[in-house]
Amino acid sequence: MSLPRRLSRGWTLVPIALAVLIGIVFLVRSPGSSTPSKDAAAAPFPEVYSPDFPGAYVQVVAHPDDDLYFINPEIEKSIDHGSASTTIYLTAGEADGWRAPSGSKQKSLDRSQYATARQNGLRQAYAEMAAGNRNAKWERSTLKTRVGLAEVDTLVAKPRVRLVFLNMLDGGGHVAKEKQVGLRQLWEGSIPSMPTLIPAGGPVKNTYAYTKDALVGTLTDLYAQFAPTSVRTLDPDPEPHVYSPEPGKGYVDHPDHTAAALFAQASLADYQGPGNSRRIVVTSFRGYGNAFWPSNLAADEFKRKKSILDIYGGGNPDRCSLEFGCGDRNVGTTAEKSLWPQTTYARYPVTPTWAGTLPDGRLTAFAVLDGQVSQWTEKKAGSGTWGSPAYVGGGWLAPTLSVAKTPDGKLRLVGLRTTFGPTAPTQKREIVTATQTEPGGKFGPWSVIGNPDAADPQLARNVGVPAVAVNQDGRMSVFVRNGGRGLSSSTELANGTWGPWANLGGADLQDGLATVTTRAGRIEVFASTRAGMARWAQPKPNTALVADPRFRGPAVSSAPTAVIEADGRIGVYVRRSPDGAVIALRQTAPEGGWAAEPRDLGVPGGTGTVAVTPRADGKVALVVRNNGGGVSSAVAAPDRDALPLRWNDDGRYVPYTPLAATDSTGRTVLLALGQDGRMLVTRQQDPVAAAPFGTWLPIGN
Repeated sequence: MSLPRRLSRGWTLVPIALAVLIGIVFLVRSPGSSTPSKDAAAAPFPEVYSPDFPGAYVQVVAHPDDDLYFINPEIEKSIDHGSASTTIYLTAGEADGWRAPSGSKQKSLDRSQYATARQNGLRQAYAEMAAGNRNAKWERSTLKTRVGLAEVDTLVAKPRVRLVFLNMLDGGGHVAKEKQVGLRQLWEGSIPSMPTLIPAGGPVKNTYAYTKDALVGTLTDLYAQFAPTSVRTLDPDPEPHVYSPEPGKGYVDHPDHTAAALFAQASLADYQGPGNSRRIVVTSFRGYGNAFWPSNLAADEFKRKKSILDIYGGGNPDRCSLEFGCGDRNVGTTAEKSLWPQTTYARYPVTPTWAGTLPDGRLTAFAVLDGQVSQWTEKKAGSGTWGSPAYVGGGWLAPTLSVAKTPDGKLRLVGLRTTFGPTAPTQKREIVTATQTEPGGKFGPWSVIGNPDAADPQLARNVGVPAVAVNQDGRMSVFVRNGGRGLSSSTELANGTWGPWANLGGADLQDGLATVTTRAGRIEVFASTRAGMARWAQPKPNTALVADPRFRGPAVSSAPTAVIEADGRIGVYVRRSPDGAVIALRQTAPEGGWAAEPRDLGVPGGTGTVAVTPRADGKVALVVRNNGGGVSSAVAAPDRDALPLRWNDDGRYVPYTPLAATDSTGRTVLLALGQDGRMLVTRQQDPVAAAPFGTWLPIGN
């Protein structure tokens, strides 16, 4: 069965598709490239995709080091667990030619040599991550692109690890500034093409120029070549500067970062995963904005990340024997001064609200793959067997969905849709929704709820991922972080349309909200902030929400998860900064006040939200990703069991936030997307709290 074409993203696809037919990327051995050692892999790439392949990652970044600052340690974790990893650097990162420690008067004006030094540092950093030896050998070759040649380096000891350098001019460099060229100008169409730089001593000997279409087409070709099941890139919508005196203005990120993310995602229009399987997950990571949010890497994680950056920075230069240097000595061993290495945040946090229960008791789960919604459903309630995924669509969606059930039993999906375009008015960000046509049935068409900052195209791009809740009268309310980092909401009207957006106040909210509807019918909303936690609540059902100035919490490093526990109390679960401990903020009684201090449930480590599912026995099941990327879980009564809880690590690596649910038999069920983009599931062997989980198994195809 053919797959439906995705919605247009404001891009002309015909020239791209035609170019793919004319000539796709292929590998060329450059006359100037090094000769691999005898133990080098015979065929470094492409990988042959198969159902048993452990996944492939492609990182698309602007500069040499963006991946190490903003995406790592996720890159190292996936390499450690057998996945292929290819990082594509769009610019040479030549800047102004400085390559000396901060404060030093030593300077090199040879930008080609500086670009080479940075690339040397990258090779050493990846060699240390993948092979445990910074001096491990690389095979340096060339590949043909839409305009000429680019360099591809393959780690001989781990040939699934590759670096690709397109070497366009760095938008922050003096040459680029003098010529008013950069990735942003190329994306916006204010320049016709973007020239490349020749790094000193590399296998590429000529300069080329990328047009906008050529760059998009080249990235599309590279996706086809390396067959990623996951694309990681930077932030297409960097948040406003936290310290800007004018709310929502003054972006803090590098314009090359933003443009690289837009190019990376727009170029996915003609790539639908390995073998057109649709199994591709896209993750965007915050850039410079990391410095303004609480640290979320535990001490050991930060220490390891910094050690890799120290290698990239050319630490111990006296031990370097490579021509032009072994790294970016502007960084040296002081990368942490920027405050970027202390955190790794996804731009769109995946909140664990992407599952529901059908009227017949079957669990159903959703995920965004290839920018669209896919749905998996149990074949029979409580059976533990699942069917193949169904396509629900939605446009190009952020990887977070919120699911709610209408009073008549139908499920409603709410997501954030992106339309890519070269100018501010064509860069649309909209909250969209789809509802089942009947309980347990198919979903109807997607409709647009809107954007609280639609009148300001710049602010509109900062809208957060939505959270949905049901009023006592059955109407839905949707909540988002708005462009000013406060809270906005829109509520469904009696005729099925949506009311105007209301600004509910708040400041410095992190993205990712948690909502609940209490047994008394009141909606409450929770958010993480720069300083702690925030809460809004309806005084009475079906009324406007009011902020609670007394609600407090320590510095936290994840979006919260809120649930109604078995006795009717609200429990809010979140990670503490920076150690990743799971803490619980809980009511003292249903519809009552809040405990003075959160409860420390232990330190499983890791990043991302906490998945929670209440159990009929009064306990809750808690599931997180730990420091190694594995799944740690605990089933406990937080107010009765001894603290800290004992967390169990099942050893299974999952690259994305897991989900916890309870099936019709009372068993806890865990779901997560695997490295290969397939949905994985495991469940308890019987309903008792202490029962072990079974083997993780892929479901569907």
